[in-house]
Amino acid sequence: MKNLREAFNAHYRQQSLSEKQLKDLMALQQHSESADVVSDEKNHRLSFTGNNIRYFLAIAASFVVISLTGLLYNINSVDAREKVALEIAYNHSKRMALEIASSNLNDVGAHLSELDFTLVDSVRTDESEWNLLGGRYCSIQGKLAAQLRIKQTTNDSYHTYYQAIIPDDFELGGSTYSTWVEGTYIELWVEGGLLLGLAGEGPTG
Repeated sequence: MKNLREAFNAHYRQQSLSEKQLKDLMALQQHSESADVVSDEKNHRLSFTGNNIRYFLAIAASFVVISLTGLLYNINSVDAREKVALEIAYNHSKRMALEIASSNLNDVGAHLSELDFTLVDSVRTDESEWNLLGGRYCSIQGKLAAQLRIKQTTNDSYHTYYQAIIPDDFELGGSTYSTWVEGTYIELWVEGGLLLGLAGEGPTG
């Protein structure tokens, strides 16, 4: 029996780890635990970074929506007269070439035959004060309009002169509407059933 017990103990001691092997095993275990901690922290940081990106993208998207909403509101809330004035100022600044050069309004009107109206001879552009040079097509509020070029006889200043169908939402609110748009002076009025406009460097009178 004693020999059996001694043989068992000897076998057990042979299967046990040496002190060096035990230290190596503990060091390996600590390294593994440290690696697990680093991995968890890395995953946490990646998750945190991803959450941050999604959060800031959500904020940015919100600002874009708010900005676009405000822009659309401002565009829709602009006075119809200002919308027309902006278009006239744009057409004036382009200084496009005339499609017909003529001092006769009837000849200009005949050439611009695609218009849905007949050009009117306004009392505000009387021949004694203005010389007609010619005209071309343009667009005002999505409809074909006439852009004429006239020259003031008193100071030789050039203006662009517009005749168009009156927009549905347009209300003059008086005999004449005038405004400045980026250095261009705009006058609007209604005459002969048409919307008329004049654009130049300053008031004509």
